[in-house]
Amino acid sequence: MKETDDTVHYYSDTLLHKLEQALNEDVTLIIAPAGYGKTTAVRDLMKRVEHPDMLRTEWITATNDTDEKIQLRILNAFERIDSFVRKDAKIFLIIDNIELLQQKFLKMIMEGIEKRSRIPIQLIMIANDERYHIVQPASEYYKISRNDFIFAQDDIKNYFDMAGIAISSEDALRLYEYTDGWVAAVYLQQLSYRRTGDILHAKAAQLLMKSVVWDSLMPYEKDLLLAIAPFRKVTGRQIAYILDKKEAPEDMIQLLGKIPFIWRQEHPLRYEIHPILQKLLEERLAEGGEDKRREIELRAGDCYKEVGQLDEAVCLFWKNRDYERILASDIRLLSCSCGGDIRYGRMAEDVLQNCHDSLIARYPYQVLILVRSLCGKDVREQQREYMQHLYRVFSKMNLKEEEKNYLIGEWTLVHAITLFPDMDQMLKSMREAAEMINGKSIVINREDPFIFEIPMLLLVAHVRSGDLDKVVELYEEAMNLYSVITDGNGSGAGALIRAEAALCKGFFDEAVLYCYKAAYLAESSQQKGLVRATQTILSLVYICMGGKDGYRAARELLDSIQNENDKPSSPTEMTKILIERTIYFIMGEESGLQENTDIPETRTCIPWTIIVMGRLKDFYAHYRAEHYAEAVSAGERLVENLSETNSIYALIIVETILSLCYAKSGKIELSKEHFMKAFSVAMPDGFILPFIILWMQIRNMIWMWDKNSAEEFLKRETVARIDHMSKDFMDKWKDYYRKYTEEMKRKQ
Repeated sequence: MKETDDTVHYYSDTLLHKLEQALNEDVTLIIAPAGYGKTTAVRDLMKRVEHPDMLRTEWITATNDTDEKIQLRILNAFERIDSFVRKDAKIFLIIDNIELLQQKFLKMIMEGIEKRSRIPIQLIMIANDERYHIVQPASEYYKISRNDFIFAQDDIKNYFDMAGIAISSEDALRLYEYTDGWVAAVYLQQLSYRRTGDILHAKAAQLLMKSVVWDSLMPYEKDLLLAIAPFRKVTGRQIAYILDKKEAPEDMIQLLGKIPFIWRQEHPLRYEIHPILQKLLEERLAEGGEDKRREIELRAGDCYKEVGQLDEAVCLFWKNRDYERILASDIRLLSCSCGGDIRYGRMAEDVLQNCHDSLIARYPYQVLILVRSLCGKDVREQQREYMQHLYRVFSKMNLKEEEKNYLIGEWTLVHAITLFPDMDQMLKSMREAAEMINGKSIVINREDPFIFEIPMLLLVAHVRSGDLDKVVELYEEAMNLYSVITDGNGSGAGALIRAEAALCKGFFDEAVLYCYKAAYLAESSQQKGLVRATQTILSLVYICMGGKDGYRAARELLDSIQNENDKPSSPTEMTKILIERTIYFIMGEESGLQENTDIPETRTCIPWTIIVMGRLKDFYAHYRAEHYAEAVSAGERLVENLSETNSIYALIIVETILSLCYAKSGKIELSKEHFMKAFSVAMPDGFILPFIILWMQIRNMIWMWDKNSAEEFLKRETVARIDHMSKDFMDKWKDYYRKYTEEMKRKQ
């Protein structure tokens, strides 16, 4: 690492070690494209080790000068070496840009070194062209290559830190992904940050790439390169396809080999284009005219599709709004369709809104798949419009009665999903669909993501106090039927919601049995999302039950606390932290540490559960931070708006925490009013889990009421059960803390 003239030079430990090793080698070849800091690294190394009597460096920078000038430069260098006083000193002869040096001059240098055998001359050669290799008379040499110079993510962070600029690991990763570790580009981003405050400024790096690569190309070479602009990695087969040839043309292969920022990779043979160069090519392609850009991108999309890279293909199809190409693709194979990716959701909405009815009629099942992917509350009205429009188109299609009946049956199945959480109507539509499609769907199958797999689905499924058992029965029947129709999609969901209901009622043994049943059904049908959801619920059940499994689950929850400042220092602190995590846990989140997921930019569409949980999470965050005024304000707004979601579960949690906030603020009557509302809403269904978790705080609040009301309430049978279970729960937390701290001490 070096700092000179206010410019920070950073070198990784690996590179420093290799440079140190070069000091002991007779011949060293340092080879990497322009802008990787090769010359600077050697200069810094020599400045560090150079001694006026014992070590001298001579530089020859190769250029396209005349032979006479180059020869004179070499002779002058040897003349200075000969004049050096100490004949036992180390001499380093450094040749920069050696790929520009003709072989005859390299031979001349090697002969000059041999003639001066009494003087230990060590040769360091620096090359920009990665294809360059030294031939006789120097067949053996030490090599430092591009990979040694590349800045990794940690290197970028350390480099910025040395320059006095604090950046996050996430910012360092962004810079690495954009620059591919190209040192000059990272340096430009640092300069840009000082001037603009932007961590990533693309233009500066692209201008650098333009001067290094683009400006040196002939016009026909630029055209060849633009043909592969949509590719980050391109194979010979893809090059042939894109150029409509039987195999990749030789002139293209030579061009790819000529450019230092395109790297040939073996096994399988492919060419990897530097991300900044690819971005530059994309911009040049866009500047070349809309028709040319569209033609090349769509052909690249067809090429991606042919070799099975469907995500890349559909991305290019959608960019050019070629709806037919999109619908002609098997969109269920897109990885972004499984992960709630924003691109897929926007594409689905765009296709459904803008594709012509003739395309809908040609690809009816594909458009149903698109509608099914939009099952969030935020697009509910649009989804209904899409479904109504599709029904009108399907009804007009000239099909045989049997085919039309089957198509309408598939429409009915997708429509049934959109009716959630109206369980009666959802089950009714599923029954109708099952009859019309003869119990087998082609729109939905086992491999498709299951849209109801999130833990604690009761958060939105239960909408009327006293109807919990009915809701669970209807949901289980609907999911069992759905699973049969779709070859196992959603297997175990019915048992999982029964486990959630048992957990909320405090019947932990029963909840465990249903979790095992759900996990068995989900795993046998390869429903990984449901298996994960089941594991989440089972962990919370174990924590409530205690025992070895409870300790293991509690320890995992503790280990998820990333911030060392949050580590518990006492059983009381431990209890406080774990209760906070558990509240998030029963909201359907594993620890409460996740980023907000209700941000439109990060999701396709927002499922109902995410909407409700996001709002509860923000509300509870105010409470746990002891910002009671903000919590009360947020809680009262939530209570007013909960009719939109009709979530009984959410209402119980909000009213309970709101009552605690009022108690902390000394407003006892309001505190009592909100808690009794939560309690009266919960009791018809036997919901006690939120009260168990928060009972110590609730009990303190109750004793703030008038004495008669408090004593009368605490004598209730259900309240006594909650009190007993809560004390048991707290004792387990203390036991977990003791075991956890003992385990941590043993590890230390």
